[in-house]
Amino acid sequence: MKTKLTFKSFNELLVTSLTPGSSRVPASNEPPTVNQEKPTPAIAPAREPPATTPNPAPPVRLLPVARPRILLADDDAGIRESLGKLLRNSGYQVIFAAHGGHVLDRALNEEFGLLVLDLNMPQLDGWKTLGHLASLKPELPVLVITAEPDQHNWTREAGARVLMEKPLDLPVFLQTVRDLLDEPKRSGHEALAPGAGRFRYLPRRLREVFSNFYRHWGINE
Repeated sequence: MKTKLTFKSFNELLVTSLTPGSSRVPASNEPPTVNQEKPTPAIAPAREPPATTPNPAPPVRLLPVARPRILLADDDAGIRESLGKLLRNSGYQVIFAAHGGHVLDRALNEEFGLLVLDLNMPQLDGWKTLGHLASLKPELPVLVITAEPDQHNWTREAGARVLMEKPLDLPVFLQTVRDLLDEPKRSGHEALAPGAGRFRYLPRRLREVFSNFYRHWGINE
């Protein structure tokens, strides 16, 4: 039995190769086609913003509070030292004066919140000193301390704010000092006005009641 070989023409082979779905054998010199997926570029991880340390708040600098200045006038050195220690331990700045001349020199050239004034002093006593201050510096509050009796009418008319008789009631003395320093400051004209400020009279107390205070602070009548 004879087999009949059929040969296709070149055009038929060309049409067959271009027909969809037809198989095509690559030429020997054509490199094989390999499905290679393009590499996906690596995505760098998102960078977190660097942790920022907030600037610390500047330290708060507290301005020193000025301590009230008190002028303490008494010719008795023991009383000056004892009352001065009491006032300083309570937070006040204390300046001493031994007689009225010292008082006028300091009070007229410096600023004080209060004058604690004894009446019986040499050279220039408390009565004359208070009279000068009433006209020269009436806005300065004056707390008179004395063992002299019956002085409340005169001291009130002379412009003193408080009269305390010795021996002093020390807790009342400290409270009176605080009250006078807390009062609104008055100008010279306001201090000279009739009825300006309330006058307080604190009579003597029995030494026996406060003997412990006086022994502790060394204050004599």
